[in-house]
Amino acid sequence: MRLNKTIKNISLNSLKSLLENKSYYSGIAISMVVLYHLFVVDSTTIIWKIFFAGYLGVDIFLFLSGYGLSYSFNKNSLYQFYVRRIYRFVPLIIILGLCVNIVFILQGLELSYWDMFCNITTLNYYKLRGKMFEWYLSSLILFYAFYPLLYRSIKVKGFLYKILLFAILVIFLYLTTTNIDVYYLCAIGRIPIFLIGIHAYKNVLHLNLTLMNILVVYTLGTIISIPLYCLHIIPTFAMIYCLAPFVICAIVFFAKKIINCERINRLVSWLGENSIEIYVSNVIVCEIVKSDFFSMPRFGQYFILHII
Repeated sequence: MRLNKTIKNISLNSLKSLLENKSYYSGIAISMVVLYHLFVVDSTTIIWKIFFAGYLGVDIFLFLSGYGLSYSFNKNSLYQFYVRRIYRFVPLIIILGLCVNIVFILQGLELSYWDMFCNITTLNYYKLRGKMFEWYLSSLILFYAFYPLLYRSIKVKGFLYKILLFAILVIFLYLTTTNIDVYYLCAIGRIPIFLIGIHAYKNVLHLNLTLMNILVVYTLGTIISIPLYCLHIIPTFAMIYCLAPFVICAIVFFAKKIINCERINRLVSWLGENSIEIYVSNVIVCEIVKSDFFSMPRFGQYFILHII
């Protein structure tokens, strides 16, 4: 009984620290994503393979988004909730689309006005025209648009078992459907972690055990998924579903304990406060580097353009 109470207090304190230190954890996440994209644009250089798992930074983002949005949703009216999201994201999405259009034109791609409009407005994600170049912001818009419905539909009791059923459904859809674009797989595979962020917030409100329950369920999922993955029965994104909560819990429990330097912690928090802006600039840099406009190694272009 005492052990259960101790674990419960640790879980609740850790979840509450997510909101208090959201910028710090977001800073870790965006650092992981930037390093992962270095591996993507220069995968031929063996040393960058150490950053392969950096894609889990996106899962941390979506967990924090689900958790943080719940706080904002309860604090603001529905109108204020959407207005804040629009002011935060729409200008950045437009800037991203404009810059990427310029890169595409410099590459020699023939873009109609409708193509460029679709790239700017994320309509390219739905293949209405244009060229798809990223999935995260486009998916985030959908998550935000349907957030009130998601929040109200999530019940604390029995939620994790519903998540497992959802994961099975996703894997079934993957196995029975051909030619699914990888950008869609990335989005579908991240829906559970976004919902778990909302669930975590509701658990804090209801004083229920969260992190331990999440770990137990995901441990079972991982045990089942690893042999299926090794036999090529389930795809990589299904393994992302299993690994992300372990990474999140590790960061919550250990990140600030390992990094004791105050200057580094302030830098990481600053990165988190500007994480979306950094992500947008990172996507633009990736498109430029992949275009090979400059006669120098890709990793050199990557670092120099980020400094600029």
